[in-house]
Amino acid sequence: MKRCGLMIGLFLLISAVVLWADNSEMAQVLDEMTSTMSNYADLVERAVTTEDYIQANYVLAAAMEKLGKQLSKIYLDHGSWFQDPPSGLERTMERHIEIQKRYEEALQKAVKYANEHLEDKTYQESFQRLNTAIYSMYE
Repeated sequence: MKRCGLMIGLFLLISAVVLWADNSEMAQVLDEMTSTMSNYADLVERAVTTEDYIQANYVLAAAMEKLGKQLSKIYLDHGSWFQDPPSGLERTMERHIEIQKRYEEALQKAVKYANEHLEDKTYQESFQRLNTAIYSMYE
């Protein structure tokens, strides 16, 4: 009986460590993506020239290519975290949600710019890469 209790205790300890490591990795992905989203919003808000918009598109595309699949998995597997984050991830989720509005507004501005500059092939290429990166995270 004592051995069974020891095994259960060991299993619970290992499970807790795995869960903590998993949450820690997810927090790292969320933090990195949140910082990128904030940077993208800053870049687009200050954008004046086509080159400014292109730089912003490539910054976000690179992050989506790197983290998109992991971010999508977090969104799909842990959607409830937006209302009820687990202990230790409260600030991470709060910051992610705060940045979301600015990020969405920046994306809308970039779409508008794309629609107004259909003839600019260089911009359209950067926007195409960004679109591909965003949509591929859900594949």
